[in-house]
Amino acid sequence: MAAMTDDELARVTGHGFSEFTLTNVDGVDIARIDLNLQASTYATMDSLKMGYWDNGGTGWDQNWLGVSIGSNETDMVLSGFVLQAEFTDIDNAAIRELKSITMGFQSATGTLSANFASLSELTVENASRDSSISDATYTFTGGPLMLHINVDGTNAGIWFDFGTATRD
Repeated sequence: MAAMTDDELARVTGHGFSEFTLTNVDGVDIARIDLNLQASTYATMDSLKMGYWDNGGTGWDQNWLGVSIGSNETDMVLSGFVLQAEFTDIDNAAIRELKSITMGFQSATGTLSANFASLSELTVENASRDSSISDATYTFTGGPLMLHINVDGTNAGIWFDFGTATRD
């Protein structure tokens, strides 16, 4: 074994288990953690409810009944965990404001089934709160599965981004 020179060390690149970044985009400070991990699961829940609101009428952002993540035959495989928080004035504790939190997986493969009594979903085209979906299965083939919690703005509330998943 021999010690490496500074030039040799400077040419070394690699990708590890985690990455932590702090960036500023258009005045918004973004703190992000990327973890290179993978989970496989088959899980069921009687119900999942998030984000009760009163905005011209009361209701849930998310009201899912009979939830199945994965199936008896095939686990849901989730990889590339992300946790991101957006702030204004992150360096000034007196006026710092948390604007949103995003968490989830960059890649999901498998199914998510439920009676979606209410679903708030973000897509590339728009954001919508839908109470007409009823029983459905989303099939993921490697796109993201993200949960967004937005404090204010046009999309305030708790939203899911199912990426490229298809719904039957």
